[in-house]
Amino acid sequence: MKVKNISFYMGDNAIQGRHNAEKNTGKEKGSKTIDGRGTAAASDSIAAKKAQAQKKAMKIIGDAFAGDKQIDDDLNERREKVRTLQKESGENKAAMKDLQDQREKLLAQGYAADSDEVKNLDEQVKSYAELISDAEDEIQMENAVVRQSKIERLKSDPMVKAREQADSVMEAASDEILGDLIAEGKQHIDEKMEEEKKKAEEAKEKKEELEAQIEARKEDKKEQEKLTEDILDAAKELTNAGNAVSDAQQSIKDLMNKMSLVEDDVKGAAVDQGV
Repeated sequence: MKVKNISFYMGDNAIQGRHNAEKNTGKEKGSKTIDGRGTAAASDSIAAKKAQAQKKAMKIIGDAFAGDKQIDDDLNERREKVRTLQKESGENKAAMKDLQDQREKLLAQGYAADSDEVKNLDEQVKSYAELISDAEDEIQMENAVVRQSKIERLKSDPMVKAREQADSVMEAASDEILGDLIAEGKQHIDEKMEEEKKKAEEAKEKKEELEAQIEARKEDKKEQEKLTEDILDAAKELTNAGNAVSDAQQSIKDLMNKMSLVEDDVKGAAVDQGV
């Protein structure tokens, strides 16, 4: 019996693509550390499913091989039995031919056909004839079984069927593994998007906080500017008030000076009158 070579597709390209994707993910901008525990767990799960599928597929092939071998062993036994029967039948035919020759000799020597010697030979010839007939029937039966078994094998071809079943098992495992990889990739993307969303929300909060700080500083600046303006106005008023006081003081001083002059004139007039 010849067993054909069997090959299985395990989706290695999909697995390799996933490994490359994981490798590239680790090189993204901003990445500092890579946690390999998730990747190791996923790889272990894939290896376990692959090994389980291979074990199941090989059992299918092994069972089919064992069944096919059992059929081959049975056919070989039947063929060997046919050869044995043919050999025995040939020997029985030869022996029967010798008995028939002896019978002819006895008849040629004058023995009667109903004599004990001739009848004894006839009985032996009859026994050999029955043995040969039974052997021929059994040979025909065995040959018929062998032919029918070969026909049934050609119809069903258990090894081909087993290979198809094994391929189906491996393909199903490959699809399951690919599905797991897709689900894992989707989960990774979802987690990444959630992380990016969280970062965006944090950035938005920081932006709003900064804007609030800037707005507060603007208000403080406006208040400072108003306070400065009020101070300047007050200083101006004080300056104006100071100028007014100075003017009043100067007027008083001028008046006093005039009054002093008048007083001097009055004093001079009095002197003149006394003279």
